[in-house]
Amino acid sequence: KQWYQRRVRVSPSTYTALTSTACNSPQATAAGDSYITQPEVHSHVLFNSARADLPDAPHRAIEKLLLLILHCKSNHLMGMLIRANLLLAEAQLLLRLYQPALQTTESVLVQALGSTDILVQSTGRWLYVQCKMVNTVQDRERTLSLLEKHLKLALDGFLAHSDVTNVCDILYYMSRLYHEFDRRDDRNKCAKRYRNYKMTLSLQDPL
Repeated sequence: KQWYQRRVRVSPSTYTALTSTACNSPQATAAGDSYITQPEVHSHVLFNSARADLPDAPHRAIEKLLLLILHCKSNHLMGMLIRANLLLAEAQLLLRLYQPALQTTESVLVQALGSTDILVQSTGRWLYVQCKMVNTVQDRERTLSLLEKHLKLALDGFLAHSDVTNVCDILYYMSRLYHEFDRRDDRNKCAKRYRNYKMTLSLQDPL
């Protein structure tokens, strides 16, 4: 597998076999009546629970996100619906479901870019680039040239919100792509910026 293909060893059959069961998280129980009667509270409980599951159990995160997407559609929570789909695409990437991840991202990308939340816009752009590149085997350099604007705008958005983790991820990703296409000056610039921000991140969280 190429370096840009994330390596979580969960088979695609695990994803297709998921069922929509009720979310019985501690957060949901603690929310009490509000969890049942307030759609926005319900949506935030599911979203935060899915996000907490994502690094180690993306299949479980997907189960909750599918529930959340149905809930958002039923209650017209369009902002949360966009965020849920973007998080779903991230989980699909982790499961190496590259084509579904691209389809999920594209299904809400226009709405995400029309959002007033710069973080939602940046997340949408960043995921779209990753999904598009991982699904591209031929003419990858040409594809990158078409996507560089998204990468740079995503980077600017994360910088504006001091999201150093995503800044580091994008700079590392860009440096690897530029290395792949022998764009040495661009690679070196991104690598230098990556090291600087990585040092900042280390100082923020020394453990």
